[in-house]
Amino acid sequence: MGAAWFEEATALSAVGREARAVAWERTPLGPPETWPEALRHAVRMCFSTKFPVMLVWGPDLTLIYNDGHRDMLGTEKRAGALGAPARTVWSEIWDDVGPLFDHVLRTGSRP
Repeated sequence: MGAAWFEEATALSAVGREARAVAWERTPLGPPETWPEALRHAVRMCFSTKFPVMLVWGPDLTLIYNDGHRDMLGTEKRAGALGAPARTVWSEIWDDVGPLFDHVLRTGSRP
């Protein structure tokens, strides 16, 4: 992968190991070595806790999650969720949850 910080952040996590296999350069986030410091901090926090954490980043709401959140996705969604847009991961409920994401992005607060 080439990003030492990413290797370290994901080293102790099953999903972290999966995240290292993602072709991030094909996602809107690009390769981890180019990620802004704020995203790096969020990723470090995500993978450092057993508490379920899912974060989305950027205009496409690219998904990153940890071991605690993995089972919440179920086996079908889990396969392609890392690095995918939230709209793709939750396409079947996007009409319901999409406006919630939009509200947060517009206002900075929860609906």
